[in-house]
Amino acid sequence: MSCGTGLCYGSISLFSTILHNIFILYHFDMFMSVYRIDKTSFWIGEAIFLVWNSINDPLFGWLGDRQHISSADKKSEQAFNVHSPSSDYNLHRRNNEMNTVNNESTQQNSNNDETGASPSVIVQRSTIIAFCGPLFALCFSLIWFDWLIPSVQFPICLCLYDAFLTLIDLQQSALLAELSITLNSRTRMNTYESIFSAMGSSSVFLSYYLWDKNDLTYFRMFCLFLAALSALGYYIVANILKSKYMQKVRFRTHELSKTKCSLRDFTQHIKTYNNKPLRLFIRQMLSHTNFLVFAVINIIQVFHCHFNSNFFPIFMESLVEDHHHYGFFLIGISFLMPHLNNLLFLKMSNIYGLYAIIKLLFLLKLFLSIIMWLTGPSFGWLMCFFIASNRVFTEGTCKLLALVISDLVDEDFVRNNRNEPVSALIFGTANLLAKPGQTFAPIIGASLISYMTGQDIFAKPSKGTSDLYRTACFQMLVYIPLVCGMAQMFIWSFYKLHGTKLQRIKSMRSNSNILLLATV
Repeated sequence: MSCGTGLCYGSISLFSTILHNIFILYHFDMFMSVYRIDKTSFWIGEAIFLVWNSINDPLFGWLGDRQHISSADKKSEQAFNVHSPSSDYNLHRRNNEMNTVNNESTQQNSNNDETGASPSVIVQRSTIIAFCGPLFALCFSLIWFDWLIPSVQFPICLCLYDAFLTLIDLQQSALLAELSITLNSRTRMNTYESIFSAMGSSSVFLSYYLWDKNDLTYFRMFCLFLAALSALGYYIVANILKSKYMQKVRFRTHELSKTKCSLRDFTQHIKTYNNKPLRLFIRQMLSHTNFLVFAVINIIQVFHCHFNSNFFPIFMESLVEDHHHYGFFLIGISFLMPHLNNLLFLKMSNIYGLYAIIKLLFLLKLFLSIIMWLTGPSFGWLMCFFIASNRVFTEGTCKLLALVISDLVDEDFVRNNRNEPVSALIFGTANLLAKPGQTFAPIIGASLISYMTGQDIFAKPSKGTSDLYRTACFQMLVYIPLVCGMAQMFIWSFYKLHGTKLQRIKSMRSNSNILLLATV
């Protein structure tokens, strides 16, 4: 992977982070405190968002990748039986076939980038980002202006924003699995992503000073500036990446006829819909044990990440004295440090393996929760450290899980004898199973506060219930990561795609790409 490719990949994260961090921090407060949405409309909007947020990931992934399922060799269905004693034999047999590629083919492609997909697929994904990026920035801008009644604007803004964010995230996540194969290359790409995401987090610092519920003029101007900057950046960076791989498509002229580099390639699959590939893919995923284990881990992690983000201001106000003095620092640290910590985690992953580092982070989450539970809420400095570190390490784990899905893409490619990886579809399916955690986080949190205090979160806390409210927030702050950490430690032990098995899968996929290029 070249430096230019890494810069383009990281820049996409820069423009997404600039906008998404502002959205996470202020969209809830905007509709609750400024637009004054009523309780019933809020829950209806969240219910609509739950449904759309869950189905759009696999929907967009399916529309983009379904042709790679139907175009796979028919022998994949014959080889597809993981419960059969011959399944390991099939993997070893395919590995031997891949190793028969002659040295001339290897030398012929030694100067090319080691990618996990054909250039035409990468061009298609870049085209989608160039088109959807500016539309995503436009949807971000619509949130900060009251152009409809709140009960209608709330679900429309959430669904539009999430639709284009999902399209961009799916394409970028798929590129992680398709622009490189080895762990070193993917961690290098993730390093670019972390550096640029850390740069994008700087928008949070300035927004803290501009946010004023009584006068949103400067905040809205700031959001419009960020939206314009991101829209232009998406378009330029995606087209640079597209032009680079378009040259390889033109070199391989027989692929150019398959790819017209327009959004019609993305939508035409609706017209040729056939449910046979869908049934086959569902069958493949249900028998993919490592994917199912990861799906359970991921939904817990997504729930914990969004729980921390949604209730971060509440924990600050109720548990930290003089939170106005610490607020700026803790908010900045909680959004900046996950990206900087990820640089360390990526280096450690190259040395000790991704599986071991994620397991270590689960242990760390569990350990810190126990320490906080034993000490109680009396120590202000320890409370500040725990609130910040809880979010920092949780977000860091979420970023590493993208590398795990890339490994699952490799395993799926080998197990099912695919001609092209279905990266976006697998990322989308993983998100389908995990996205409910994003919506359930505020619902469960609000329900727990109401249950433990008898108080409606939409109402202002009364003086008589302030101590009870503080106790409830502390218990939520400690018990949620404690339970999540224990569950994840247990479930992660069933994940087997690491060590020698992972090395074998990557070797087989790498050899498969060399064999494909050798036939051109």
